[in-house]
Amino acid sequence: MYRPPYTRVDDPALCWEIVDAHPFATLVSILDGEPFATHLPVIRHEEVLEMHVARPNPHAELGGQRATVLFQGPNAYVSPTWYGRPAEHVPTWNYVAVHVAGRVELLDEAESAAAMDRLVERFEATWTVAPPVRSQLARAVQGLRLVPDRVEAKLKLSQNREEADVRRVAEGLRRTEPALATWMRRV
Repeated sequence: MYRPPYTRVDDPALCWEIVDAHPFATLVSILDGEPFATHLPVIRHEEVLEMHVARPNPHAELGGQRATVLFQGPNAYVSPTWYGRPAEHVPTWNYVAVHVAGRVELLDEAESAAAMDRLVERFEATWTVAPPVRSQLARAVQGLRLVPDRVEAKLKLSQNREEADVRRVAEGLRRTEPALATWMRRV
């Protein structure tokens, strides 16, 4: 990911905070020489990422290969009209993003079931399907574990602008994307 110094975040705790807050991600690998992507929920468990794909998905065969998981935090359009001199600026986009790269491991059936349980527990109090159906579902998916060796974040939040313009952009974003305005105040 291209990260000019003013947008670069290398603090692991902050990166994991973003990952945990935005679990719907994109798994990207190279398949037959081309980038291949799957959009899926991903949760962090004991400093690894867990996810699952349908068995027919080519990512179900990703074991031992490298991949990157892209997490997209809040993001929004930034109008040049928010700047003190709008005619001197172009439209842009502010955003929060994290890339986690590493080697993928295939989970066995029991590990896949446990990973699915953790996913459900994260978003619901308990499973709402009967145990036989859960077992059938676990066999229909392939659990994946990505062991990270690189975690990097980019927070593009108008840091390269004059302070007055940053305040105006934050005010504009409070109306259109409050979560991004919160990140601007935080950074």
